Amino acid sequence: MDFLSGLELMIESYQGKEQSFGVNLNLAIVRLSCEEGCVKVIEMARRLGVTADTVRFYTRIKILKPGKNKTNGYREYSESDYNRLRFALSARQLGFSVEDIQEILNHADKKKSPCPTVRRLIEHRLNETEQRFAETQQLRERMQQAAIEWSQKPDKVPTGDMICHLIEEFAQ
Repeated sequence: MDFLSGLELMIESYQGKEQSFGVNLNLAIVRLSCEEGCVKVIEMARRLGVTADTVRFYTRIKILKPGKNKTNGYREYSESDYNRLRFALSARQLGFSVEDIQEILNHADKKKSPCPTVRRLIEHRLNETEQRFAETQQLRERMQQAAIEWSQKPDKVPTGDMICHLIEEFAQ
């Protein structure tokens, strides 16, 4: 554990007792982490190869917790935010939902291993994917069958009862 992480952990243990110290501990955390060089939304997006809207989205859902620059009010993202967003993007590429990612990060934020949760969630996502794949294969077969049948049928003009006989006759 580096100095900054240790200090943040110590400060977190005092959160809720700010009146005793006369200081806003959340701002103290931001100031400490930003001394190493915070970046604005655009720079964070550029570093990760995503849009600024992507960074804002993960901020809005509280996966990222940027500080605010006192001078200009801009959000400033720390290295910790960078690491969290990089993790979230990697997890999304594996099929994890935003809710899954929040659950995983909650374990990590509590200094608990998220690995059992990750294993459980990936099994769930894999089962969902296999189900969608099977449904997609069935749809593909129906589409192939329709294409073969329709290639032998004539074109017809819509009537009051029918719009496209190809679809309507096939669906019956």
